[in-house]
Amino acid sequence: MANITINVTDRRNNSYIVTIPFIRYSKPELKLESVEGNYTYIDDTYIIFGKVTFKFKATSVIGLSAIKYKIDDQQEQVITLNGEKEYTFSLIIE
Repeated sequence: MANITINVTDRRNNSYIVTIPFIRYSKPELKLESVEGNYTYIDDTYIIFGKVTFKFKATSVIGLSAIKYKIDDQQEQVITLNGEKEYTFSLIIE
């Protein structure tokens, strides 16, 4: 976080200070936090054997409204959020 600090002084040497905090906007981020189950990781690809759980963490400085995902050719799924700045979720592949 950053601040703008302004100090105003008059002829009688009286001062008034205002500090305004701000942050810069950045796009939402998504990180793969962990993978649990029976899998192998080769050439940037997960090869899974049976049930595997992928755990993700999504973050946004202004708050998240939705997370949409699709596994293979299945129907797209939507997780509706209410402005959470951080949300952790898991996807289970069997």
